[in-house]
Amino acid sequence: MRTVKAIPLLLLLVFLLVVANGQQSAQVFPSARWAWYLVREGPDGGWPAGGMSKDDITRWIAAHGDWMLGASPTYNSTDWNLMVETNSNIRFTLYDEWFHTDLNPLHPNYSHVGRWNSGWINGRIIQIENYYLARGLNPEAAFFHVGTDYLWQDFSVKLYEDEILSVWRQEGTAILELLPTEPLYRGEGQTVFALPTTANGSLILGRPEPFDSIYLEMDPPVSGGQYVLEFVSATAFTNSNFELPASWTPLVIVSDGTNALSRSGWIRFRMPNRWTQWKRCGMSSAAAFPVKYYWVRIRCVTPPTNRPSLRAAWTTGYYQYLPSVRAIGEAIYLGFPERVTSVTIQLRSPGVGGTYSMEYARGIGPNGFVSEWSALPSVNDGTQSLRQSGTISWSTPSGWVAGKLNLGKAPRRYWIRIRVTTAPSTAAVVAGVSAGERNLNSQDIYASRYWLVVPGWDERNDRDGDGYLDDNELASLVNQQATARWPAQARVIRVGWLGALNYVINWTRTELREVMLNYYTAIYLGNPDQRVHGMFSDSMVVSEPSPMLSAAVERSDARQWEEMWLEVHRYLRRSGKKVGGNIASYEVFAPLPNEQAYLDNGFYTHLYNDYVLHEHYPQGPVYQTTETTFRRRLLNISMETGAGLEQVLQFNMAGDALQRIGGGTGAAAWKRFQEHALAFFYLVQHPQRSYLNIWQTALYGADVIDTSIGQMPKPMAFQPTAMLRVDIGQPANYIPEGFTPVQLMYREGGGFPDNIVVGDTASPFLNNNYPKLAGKPVYPTYVFALASGTLPNRPSTTYTIFARKYTKGLVLLKMTSKYDALDTGDASATTHPLPGVYRRVNWDGTLGEPITEITLRGMEGAILVDASQSSGGLQISISADKVNPRPGEVLRVTVTVSNPGTTEVRNAVITVPLPYNIGYRRGSLKVNGSPAPDPADPSRVQVTLLSIASGGSAKVQFEATVR
Repeated sequence: MRTVKAIPLLLLLVFLLVVANGQQSAQVFPSARWAWYLVREGPDGGWPAGGMSKDDITRWIAAHGDWMLGASPTYNSTDWNLMVETNSNIRFTLYDEWFHTDLNPLHPNYSHVGRWNSGWINGRIIQIENYYLARGLNPEAAFFHVGTDYLWQDFSVKLYEDEILSVWRQEGTAILELLPTEPLYRGEGQTVFALPTTANGSLILGRPEPFDSIYLEMDPPVSGGQYVLEFVSATAFTNSNFELPASWTPLVIVSDGTNALSRSGWIRFRMPNRWTQWKRCGMSSAAAFPVKYYWVRIRCVTPPTNRPSLRAAWTTGYYQYLPSVRAIGEAIYLGFPERVTSVTIQLRSPGVGGTYSMEYARGIGPNGFVSEWSALPSVNDGTQSLRQSGTISWSTPSGWVAGKLNLGKAPRRYWIRIRVTTAPSTAAVVAGVSAGERNLNSQDIYASRYWLVVPGWDERNDRDGDGYLDDNELASLVNQQATARWPAQARVIRVGWLGALNYVINWTRTELREVMLNYYTAIYLGNPDQRVHGMFSDSMVVSEPSPMLSAAVERSDARQWEEMWLEVHRYLRRSGKKVGGNIASYEVFAPLPNEQAYLDNGFYTHLYNDYVLHEHYPQGPVYQTTETTFRRRLLNISMETGAGLEQVLQFNMAGDALQRIGGGTGAAAWKRFQEHALAFFYLVQHPQRSYLNIWQTALYGADVIDTSIGQMPKPMAFQPTAMLRVDIGQPANYIPEGFTPVQLMYREGGGFPDNIVVGDTASPFLNNNYPKLAGKPVYPTYVFALASGTLPNRPSTTYTIFARKYTKGLVLLKMTSKYDALDTGDASATTHPLPGVYRRVNWDGTLGEPITEITLRGMEGAILVDASQSSGGLQISISADKVNPRPGEVLRVTVTVSNPGTTEVRNAVITVPLPYNIGYRRGSLKVNGSPAPDPADPSRVQVTLLSIASGGSAKVQFEATVR
C-alpha cells in the first residue's frame, strides 16, 4: 500500500485575489526572489584568482538576481546591455533622495547637468536657489518654516549642522590641496591644518549652508603676521560647467574672540546675504567630490613668525541641544580643552529625584577613544543632583586623560560625565554649561538624549527686512518666542538614517512640484523601457516625515502639504513607474514606541510607497528578532504585502549578528546565518511581492573580499545560491492537521503586556482587538508552531519552532526568547517529530537522508524538501473551480493522480487535509466519477485507489464550503 498526502494548492482563498493581481515576470530562483541592493556591475580588474573578468562577474550578478535596487549601470551602457542580455527579466531602480533637501550632499553636483539642459542642478537633488533667483523669487519659499521656537523632546542624536565638511589649503600659486575634515571636528587637527605662512596662501573652509560665526581652536596660535577672513562674492563657470570662485571679499567682523588668531575663540561676522552676495560654488574642477559650498577662507596677508595651526574648528550651530537624561546608565558628557576643577550648570528646568555619579575619563583605548571611567574625587555638587542651577567642583584627579567619545562625533577633550544611578521622576533639562569664563560649545556637551530646540522665524523681528537679525534686532524681538537669526534656521527638519539632517520640501509650491517632477521624468521616469522600474530613496518616504510638520506648522498647511505629497506621487507614477524607499527597521503597520506613528499619520491609508526596503531588518546589527518579536515582524511584513506593497527584506551580518545567530565567526557560522535568513524569509514571504537580500555592514558593491568561506566577489559571498536553487515549491496555503495558526501581535507600548493579539496567520483580515487595525487585510502566511518549550540547558529561555508548509517542502525556524551564546549553542538543541518524511537542504544544495524528526539549536533554521514528492512514481495535481472564493461559496475540487511508471500501482491511499476554514460537503465525494462514502474525519478527505494502471490516472472529486 502506498500512502500519498495530496497538497491543496488552490483551496483557500480569499487572499488569492491579492496574489493574482500582483503577478511578476519569471524569477531566477524557483521559490524566492532576490534583490541586489547598491550593487552595480563587476569590479574593475575582475577576480583573477577565480578566473572571472569584470564582465563575467556582471553576468553572474544579473543571472542571480531579479532586481537591481538603488544602483544600476547607466541606461543602455555596455554593462546595462550585458545584464539585460544575461537576464531579460531583470529590473532597475534609480537611487535619488528626491523628496527632501539633504543638508550634507556627499555626491557630485554635476552628475545630472549633462543629461538635462537647464544647468542649475547640483547636490543629490535639484538645489532650488538658482531656479528661484533666476525668476526673482525667494528660494526660502521652497521650504516649510516654524514661526516660533519648536521644542523636540527625547532627541537622541546631534545633526552636526555646525560641522565644516570641506577644507582646502593653498600656498601661493600651488595647486589646491583637499584635506580630511574629521580630525578638525574631532579636535585632532593640529598636525594637518597648519595655516598658510606665505602671503596670499589660504586655508578654505566650507559648508553647504551659510553661517555667521566660526570657532577656531589654535594649537599653536598665530605669533605676529596678519590674516583676513573672506567670502566668495562672485563666481564663474569653466568650459566643463564647474562653477568656481571668481572674487573674494573680506567679511565684516562683529566680534573676534581670537584676538587676531592669537588664541582660541569665536569670530562672529555679519553674514552676507546668501542669495545675492555670498555665492555657493565648487572649489576645484579637479576635485573628486566637487560639491557646492559656502566658503570662508583664512588668507595670509603678512606671514607669521611661527607655524600656527588649527586643532579644532566648527561653525554656527543652528539648533540647541539641551541634555536631559532620565534612565539609569544614561549620562551627560562635558568636555574641556584643558583640565579644570569646576563647572557651572544652568538648568532650563530642574529635576525631581534621582541620583548621579560624577566620573572622569581615566583611560583611552585604540584610536584614542575613552575606555575607562573613575569617580571624581572630592565632589561638591552645588546643583544638588541637578535639582537647581549651580557649580560642581572637584579635586584634580590623577590619570585624567584626553580622548574622544564613542558617542556621535565628540572631539578629543578632557571629559567628565554625570551618569544616572537612580532614575529621576522628572529629568532636569540643561540650558548651558561654563567652565571659568568659557562657555562650553555644542561640541563640548554630549548626552544620551536631548531636548532639541529649532528656532522660529518671524518676519516682524527682521525690522530692516534684510533677512538677517543683527544684534540690535535680536536684543529687542517683537516675537520673543522666535529666535532664528535667518529663515533657514527655522526650516522644518526631518532626521534620516544615522541622524542625517534633511529639510522638508514645501510641496504646496506648484512651480517646485512641476520643475522637479518634470526633471525626473526627463532623465529617468519617462523612459518607456519596462526594465526601468522607478525611483528609490535611501530614506523613509512617509506622509509626515517629521513630527514638526504636525506639531509646529499650522494644521491646515500640513494637510495641504499632505495633499500635494499625494499629488507628487501620482505625478511620478504617470508613466507606470514605481516609488519606494528604505524604511530600515521601522515597522509601518506595527510601530515600536518612540518611533514615527506611521499608522496614525496615514501610511496605511495612502500607501506613499509602492515598495519598501527593510535594510538591516529583520536581523541585523541592532534589530535582533526574538521569539516574541517574530510575531510582530510577521504582522508588519504580512500587512505590507497584504496592502499591495512590494518589500525587500535584508538580513545583515553586521555588528555581532553573525555570532548571535551563527554561533561564531567562522565558515560554519556564516553558513548557519544564511540558512537562518533563508528560513526566516521563506516563513514570511509573499511569493510575488517579497524579495530577499543578505549582506554584511553597509559597504555595498561587488569588490572581491576575503571571508570565512573563502575569497570571492561580495555578491557571491552573501547569497546562499546553492540553497536558493533547491525547489521547495510555493507556499501551500494550509496548516497541517493537528497544528494551529500563529497569533499576530501588535505592540502598542513598551512591554510584553502591551502585545495585543490582532489576528492569526490563517486569516485574511485582522480582528477588532486593536481598533486602528480592525478589519484590515493581511496576507495569510499559514505559519504555525511546530513545537515550543524551554531550552534544556537554560530553562529561563523559551523557544518556538515556527513552520510553514510549501508545496514541495517545509520550512522551520527555531526562535528563542534570548540570544546569548547559551541560547544558540549545541546545548540548546531540541529534537522534534516532523509532519511527514523530509530531506534537509544543505548549504551546498545537496539533500540529506530522509528524516521524520529534526534537531535544532536556538536561532537555527532548516529548509526541508518533501521526500514523498515522487510518491513512489505517482504524480498528483489539484485544482478548484474558483480562484478567488468568498465565504459561503462552494468549491468543486478535483485531485488527479497519475501513474507515469511501467507497473500498476495498487491500494494507493490519497489524503487531502482540509484547512480549518474549508468544510467538506457530505455526499459530494466521487472516485473516477462514481459516488464514494463520506470520510470519517471531516477535517480531511481520504480515499483508497484500488488500482492505477501504468500510464493511467484516477480522479478524486468532492465539494467544500468556504467558511
